[in-house]
Amino acid sequence: MLALSSRLARKISVPSIPAVDAYLYLKCISMGYKFIYVGDRAKVLYRAPRDVKGYVSQSARFRRTREPLWEILEIWWIKNLRYL
Repeated sequence: MLALSSRLARKISVPSIPAVDAYLYLKCISMGYKFIYVGDRAKVLYRAPRDVKGYVSQSARFRRTREPLWEILEIWWIKNLRYL
């Protein structure tokens, strides 16, 4: 789940890419916003892949996000992220 202020939402156009969360994070950083940790106030439910097929699918999805993010944001350090 993602939450944005209405002021920020009006400033950002979200492309149709697999990694909207990563895009929004990097776009906000590039616009000068700061990341604020709210883990002590937020509840996040996550389920890891249950088998090898699920893991391979998740890994492929993560790999597919690298190029669209680079093309959109054009930030040099995205190329160095190993997990995308």
